[in-house]
Amino acid sequence: MNTIVTEEGSERWVFGKVNRFNSQECRQYLFCLTPKANIKYNCSILKNLTEIGKLDIVWVTGIGERGHLQTSQLERMPPNYGDMKLIIERMESKAKLKSKLDVVFRLINCCNRTVEPILNFDNSAPNQPLLWLGLSGRSLGPLESSAFVDFELSVYPIETGIHCLPTIRIIDSYLKI
Repeated sequence: MNTIVTEEGSERWVFGKVNRFNSQECRQYLFCLTPKANIKYNCSILKNLTEIGKLDIVWVTGIGERGHLQTSQLERMPPNYGDMKLIIERMESKAKLKSKLDVVFRLINCCNRTVEPILNFDNSAPNQPLLWLGLSGRSLGPLESSAFVDFELSVYPIETGIHCLPTIRIIDSYLKI
């Protein structure tokens, strides 16, 4: 938790070699809790899962005394995924300007029926810093209930900075009117 991996692949301490608090010093940590692998992609279980558990924080003072703090039961609001859930599975953290960046997505069918998703890109926003590359309007094939499909898309950065991915529209061809 207090180490980071450098670009060379080695670990180093975030707060220096001596990892202690000075008087009146505080640190803030941001935790991202993820479900266990066996339920991570099961929408029916995740929709009903609201209790996360308790968080235990343990430390040792400079004179060797141990401290302990336990939170009360942590809860979350159940997510409303709708019929489909789109997750970014893999993406590089850095991109080169005017060079394509590959992004791997996972689309999960969260409804009780088979869907046939059609993937559409939206590159129409004014001053959009990232553009989708590839064929828009392609089918991802039939997707059974609770099944998922992985697919790769490429994005093309035309401006520097931190940006959100452009809009992707996924339409179920079985519901087209």
